[in-house]
Amino acid sequence: MIDLDLDSVDADGRALIAADGSLRVLFANRAAVERFPPGRLPGLSLDALFGTAGTPDGLIGRAVLAGERAVAFLPSGEEHDCVRADMTPLENGVTLIALDREAGGGDAPYRERMRALTSLVAGFRGASDASETAAVAEAIASDWLGARARYLPLSSPLPTSSASGGGDRRGPRRRHAGLAVPAAVRQGEVIAVDGPDAPPAAGLAEAEPMQARGVAAFMWVPLVRDGHAAAAMLLEADIPRRWTGCDVGLVQSIMDRTDLVSARLDAAAEIAHAEERCRVLVDTAAAAVWEAEADGNVAEPSPSWCELTGQCASEMLGSGWIEAVHPADRAAVRTAWERSVAAAAPFDVEARLVDLPRAVRLKATPLLDGRGVVKVWVGMAIDISAAKAAEADRQAGEQRLTTLLEGIPQLVWRAGPSGERTWSSPQWCRATGQTPDDSLGSGWLDAVHPEDRPGTLAAWESAEANAPLHVDHRLFDGTAWRWFQTRATAVTDPAGAVVEWLGTSTDVHDLRRLEEDQRHFVAELQHRTRNLIAVVQSVVRHSIPRAASPEAFADALEGRLKSLSRVQGVLSRGPRHQIMLGDLVAMELHALPGGAPAHRVSMRGTDVEIRRSAVQLLTLALHELSENARLHGALSDSTGTLSVDWTKAGREGFEVVDIVWRERFGSARSVADVDRGYGRTLVENALSYSLGATVSLALHPAGLDCAIQLPLRDARAAGVP
Repeated sequence: MIDLDLDSVDADGRALIAADGSLRVLFANRAAVERFPPGRLPGLSLDALFGTAGTPDGLIGRAVLAGERAVAFLPSGEEHDCVRADMTPLENGVTLIALDREAGGGDAPYRERMRALTSLVAGFRGASDASETAAVAEAIASDWLGARARYLPLSSPLPTSSASGGGDRRGPRRRHAGLAVPAAVRQGEVIAVDGPDAPPAAGLAEAEPMQARGVAAFMWVPLVRDGHAAAAMLLEADIPRRWTGCDVGLVQSIMDRTDLVSARLDAAAEIAHAEERCRVLVDTAAAAVWEAEADGNVAEPSPSWCELTGQCASEMLGSGWIEAVHPADRAAVRTAWERSVAAAAPFDVEARLVDLPRAVRLKATPLLDGRGVVKVWVGMAIDISAAKAAEADRQAGEQRLTTLLEGIPQLVWRAGPSGERTWSSPQWCRATGQTPDDSLGSGWLDAVHPEDRPGTLAAWESAEANAPLHVDHRLFDGTAWRWFQTRATAVTDPAGAVVEWLGTSTDVHDLRRLEEDQRHFVAELQHRTRNLIAVVQSVVRHSIPRAASPEAFADALEGRLKSLSRVQGVLSRGPRHQIMLGDLVAMELHALPGGAPAHRVSMRGTDVEIRRSAVQLLTLALHELSENARLHGALSDSTGTLSVDWTKAGREGFEVVDIVWRERFGSARSVADVDRGYGRTLVENALSYSLGATVSLALHPAGLDCAIQLPLRDARAAGVP
């Protein structure tokens, strides 16, 4: 526990207060008790004494909590009067706060300040703009404080002008362009450093750079107006010195007068410049100017009006000027003018002139006296012929563009920078069933397939000015979902920022289906090619041992290869082409030399589609049965008959087709010595092994019976035993 007798400390008349880390007063000397309102100081919080400066975020509170040496300047209650507070850390987290004895001002400091401000006002008499007033302020501050001064206006209550002869409050800023104002100063804090060994203000990072430039002591002083720093002044001294509250008050008074005078000069320059702009604007924009009396009648002719319209001076007087207006527009102009005169309201109409291919805009404004009574009307005629022609060309161009956009097959649209729809073409509305209003904003997403919406939104989020939007998604056309390819390009401003997106959505549904068919076809072709090579190898390998002669081998091989060729032609029609069993049977029977005699061959059955994976092997089996019937069976004599029947049936929950091949010989034959050839092996074994078919083949003296039960789906893939 620390015990201080501050009255015994040589304070040179200054008020002393000791505070701890809880921001409360521990001890105070007699000068401090006399300075503050009656009451017991020990135990009071610092914010009760110093306001916001004593809070944890205030100038004094921050220094006490940090336990660092620091300097702060506090308003004393009088205009531009400040009190200096020096914070010195002691032991056990206690900080000693010493307040200037000059607090509250006094006659001597006041008289000094008045003499300095009198010199300032005298210097302002020859100033014509803000740059010159700033130079005067810097000179007065330098002379009276013995330090280099730099004045920087931080904000201006009036618009600035860069026109020649106009006020420009940026002048002081340009002179000190490389000087950065600390953030604390912009927030209204005074920053003062007395010398290299003096405690810098809390958070000041400018001390070392200043000292590196040979500056021993410096001070930043802000001028706060309406809660914001309006200006700041930097004072630099080559030798150490102690900055006082009176110094701060003088600087703030100088800046206050400088800022006000600069504002008045700026305002006067702005008014003069506005008048010049108005004169130039009238001379540039108006083809004619004129005046009328309070009752709306022209008393003095206008040479520029007469030159524009071709009227003579006497024709313009009274309301005669209206006769220069085209007859088709004259009544409307007269009515509008009489209404404006009666109501003392501005007059503004567009009309054509007589016998001239010109359109003009007629404007007039009443000038009022102090009682609000019209003194005179000031009017002008602005030639808008070129603007009207340009507007007509623009409208025609927009109409041509609209016609073009509505004529192309794509769905055209416009969107804002973040993808919100601003316009949809009629094609979009026809394709999606949305109304133009339904599609605006994010409503167009309702037409996108729910599964495609996340990807569409992700594409929008990644779209940039140099990376156009590119996304494929499905849109609902009122009956079904169709694939569309959406593309959009950004329209940017000169800075490269996206202003809007122009996009199209193209129907690619049929193209995607064709691409899908092509992929399936290529995959199937590759599979069939490999399978065909294997089949050819098998055919050749099994045909050689059973051939009676080379000629017989060649004939058999040729027939089998032709059958393979025919079935490849059927399969190449595409994956969407249905392959029917009746067509395969007819194809192989009609391929026989001389064809199948209609009076001896019958084919009966319902429409049965054969799965593509079974077509090749089933066709080879039908070829072998057909060739056998031609060479050895019912078609080898003149009276034999052949019937092929098929029906669709069910087997354990899925469909099969029952094929019955029945041959009847013209006369009974001996079958005891018939060899088991390649064809029979193919029919009985290959169909069963490869296609899961059930085959029975019986040869007897009266003929041949072959029954094939073929699954219409891959039975093994379906898990059926």
